[in-house]
Amino acid sequence: MNDFRLKSNEMMFFLDFNNTLVDYTNEYDIPRRYFDNMDYVNPYHTRSMVAKSLIDFENQTGITPVVCIVTNARVSMIDLNGYEGICNDLYRTFFYEDERTSIHPKADGRRFFKYLMHYENDAFIRLHPSASTFDDIFEVIPFHQKALDIRYIEQFKKKESVDRLMSVVDPKKQTSKFILFAGDSIRDDYPMKEIWTPEGVSKIFIRPARSQKLTYSLMREFCEAKGDTFSSINPKNGKKVICTDPVSFALLSPEDQSKILNYDSGDYVYLTTKNTKGLTEGIKMAADLIAGGNAQEKQMF
Repeated sequence: MNDFRLKSNEMMFFLDFNNTLVDYTNEYDIPRRYFDNMDYVNPYHTRSMVAKSLIDFENQTGITPVVCIVTNARVSMIDLNGYEGICNDLYRTFFYEDERTSIHPKADGRRFFKYLMHYENDAFIRLHPSASTFDDIFEVIPFHQKALDIRYIEQFKKKESVDRLMSVVDPKKQTSKFILFAGDSIRDDYPMKEIWTPEGVSKIFIRPARSQKLTYSLMREFCEAKGDTFSSINPKNGKKVICTDPVSFALLSPEDQSKILNYDSGDYVYLTTKNTKGLTEGIKMAADLIAGGNAQEKQMF
């Protein structure tokens, strides 16, 4: 699997699909509107936004994004068009070409899309976006046994997927200086970021959702997504303290307070607007961080 290994000028982007990379509700599984209603806002807008974001990131940082889509969707799920998993949705949004392409003469960002992982993560899909047919775009690659030995509990399914792919693209953990993660669901997506990396690797998490204000409630959600538990008891009523505001935070034990304040594990967490727009905002923030030299880089030996 040496040909999968990350190059020194490349950076992994692990992106959730639904409500992060795309706005699923407005884009997919609507065949009649998709093909027949030219007034329908078609996926080329999403394609253009994502392409511009990735190209701008590369130009600003000198680092090429390597996008891996990580989804909880199952390969066994059949969409309305008879295709397995999210392959058809991905194809229709980022790879499909027809007469309407000329309406959106934006730069092509397909070259950044390299991998796709479904819930059934005993294999990953290598993407060949320049291929001419649907079947040729998606190549299923079984994981080697060492990767399959990487296992986590059900709550950390996406973390397991990320860790398995990292064992292929950066097996000695010597190439990655930065890794970017993005997802709207704190519970499902935030654990992806918690994979182990050598000291000095900067990890960035983008959460595109409605809330852009960091609150104690959100910090607690991030902690619980990592697997943290809280045992502090309110001395007045004998009930467990659910940290939601400064008042309840003050009732926590020093140990639990430390967990809340370390919700980001020392990494970078960006709260942005929802869906694709929020993702692109976060990618811009990551580019500014890296290009500005503010992120800690691992010293390579």
